[in-house]
Amino acid sequence: YKYSWIYHAVAQGPSGLNVTFYNGQLSRGFSWWTEDGDGFETKLYLSETPFKDEDLSKAKLSKSNIGGDHIEGIYLIEGKTCAIPDNTRWGRIFSIEYLNHTVFAEGLILDQQYYYAVGGNGEFSFGEFETENDLKTVVVNFSDFQTNDGTKLSWGSKTLNAAIGASNLNIDFFAFGGDFTSTFTIGKQSFNHYLGWIKSRDSIARQINSTPLVMAPGNHDATDDLF
Repeated sequence: YKYSWIYHAVAQGPSGLNVTFYNGQLSRGFSWWTEDGDGFETKLYLSETPFKDEDLSKAKLSKSNIGGDHIEGIYLIEGKTCAIPDNTRWGRIFSIEYLNHTVFAEGLILDQQYYYAVGGNGEFSFGEFETENDLKTVVVNFSDFQTNDGTKLSWGSKTLNAAIGASNLNIDFFAFGGDFTSTFTIGKQSFNHYLGWIKSRDSIARQINSTPLVMAPGNHDATDDLF
């Protein structure tokens, strides 16, 4: 079995983080993955000023809809977790589940800089984004990473960096046309695996953690296997 292709573990902290529009420009949806763990938390910390790990204990629990008001201090918004088994490993090496975490914020303010942290159980990823208000919309479109092993991860990052450099403008969002994943085989069975999806997003994390990524599934992503 070609486990050298797929045996790359997901960290306990957020992996494959994606930030996108949830319900229009004045909202954001966040999703990430972790390996299975007991009682794992799904949390979003949101503020209008920068903050650090030691500031998280000061956050106050808030609803997902901010209501168009300014944030005073740090808001804590709780999300949902979904466990997904990896049946390519069952009965072969060991059984494992991955956790997909999702949380969203609505009712943000136009022309406002926001700072965030996502994660849980003491492991967090930090970032920032801005709800811009201008008359020009700049979109970078790319597609077809088709990741099934580590050698392809750098392709997407290089492509995206080239597009960012060529535009020389503030990018409002990235549009991905499909096929983050690709097919690999175990014995005579073919799989499309969400680990390719997770690792592809990790490879472009620096660019997409502050700029929304809007996606459509490709034929590889839409197969009825593991993705």
